[in-house]
Amino acid sequence: MEKGIKKIEKDLLLRHADDPIKLAKVHRYIRFLKIDLKCDADIDKDGTTIRIENGSQNFLKQHPARVGAIARKLGITWGGDWIGSIDRPLFEVKVNWSMPKGYKLEGQVIVPSNSKMKVQLIVEDKKEEVKVTNWNPGSPTMITEAEAFLTQAVKDGVIQKVHLNDLKNRTMTTDRLVGLYFTIQQRRNNK
Repeated sequence: MEKGIKKIEKDLLLRHADDPIKLAKVHRYIRFLKIDLKCDADIDKDGTTIRIENGSQNFLKQHPARVGAIARKLGITWGGDWIGSIDRPLFEVKVNWSMPKGYKLEGQVIVPSNSKMKVQLIVEDKKEEVKVTNWNPGSPTMITEAEAFLTQAVKDGVIQKVHLNDLKNRTMTTDRLVGLYFTIQQRRNNK
């Protein structure tokens, strides 16, 4: 495919050799074309999900091709299926679109009547009860080690003393303590 890109690039450069603005556009186009082809290769290689790494966090997300497959099943036109000028972020929902039989939508869809409006999905929030518990390990050694870890982080200037005080006063939640651990590690790695 690299040969095909080189041929396209050569042809476009010859056509626009005397116009610096168009030359810059050609170079940007070729760069985006290479990125798009690399994405296609990654989709072929990785399947329908992609792994995103952000520091110590890893996320598994749906690949754009998977979203396109869902759109096709729902009778929605996806720009990734277009021939020639592929436009993966684009979805076209016809004004007379309705949900195919066998599917259920939790909420209300408002299909726009012109291109200035956006498709809206209105879903009523389901209230979830979240129970927050304070950190309460059964092991005195764990408490001592956690306090020592936070004490050192305060001495290093990585976190504020209020966090250590909350741990000592037993007002620290488990989620907050875990979040603090990651924050401390990231800040130490960035020094």
